[in-house]
Amino acid sequence: MGEGPVRSVVVVEDRASFGPSLVRELTRRNVACQWVTHGDALARRPAAWTGVDLVLLDAFDLGAQQSDRTRSRLASLDVLAGLPVEPTVVVYSTAMRRPEANIPLRGPGRAAAFYEVFDLPDQLDGILLGQYGGQVPSPTASDFVALDPRLPPGADVAAAHQQIQRHPRSWRQIWDDRAPFDKAAQVWINRNILPVLGSPPGGGYAMAVNVIRRVAGLPFRLA
Repeated sequence: MGEGPVRSVVVVEDRASFGPSLVRELTRRNVACQWVTHGDALARRPAAWTGVDLVLLDAFDLGAQQSDRTRSRLASLDVLAGLPVEPTVVVYSTAMRRPEANIPLRGPGRAAAFYEVFDLPDQLDGILLGQYGGQVPSPTASDFVALDPRLPPGADVAAAHQQIQRHPRSWRQIWDDRAPFDKAAQVWINRNILPVLGSPPGGGYAMAVNVIRRVAGLPFRLA
């Protein structure tokens, strides 16, 4: 991760209200700053991150999910996977304290700190100095239970999410609650996803589907 003073920041945010607001706060602190959407961040070539010291990453991409109900809201996991090692990453969300965000976003081990969105403006000065006070505590065993009582503490929820969304047949069982039961998808999930979640094959298909649906925000429903 980056060291030294922060001179350049990229804000990855799907809301056209909060993104520019955060840019204004950073510009007042004499930091070069750019706002991009999650889709823009995913489309960037590695060279485009050169010289970026800090990435402020919104955990959820709700805008893209509203446009495509098959998509997970956790586009931030894809962004984390595609970032080079140089920028420091700070993740934030309105739901950062909830297990649906707090557990999977810590899985990749890429981010330096995690904040509730409402605390972020007050913490910017410290973040720019590499000081991460006031962040959300790490999840506890009870948070895993809250996500699903059958989920073992320490389960790699992020890896399970990323793996299942690359398997279209099984992913449909996540986003489409009206899809007919698919025995082949169940077998694939039992064989490939349950071990990642720390559950023996054949011992928790319903648990796996429930956990991935909760973190992905699926099936999508308009409020």
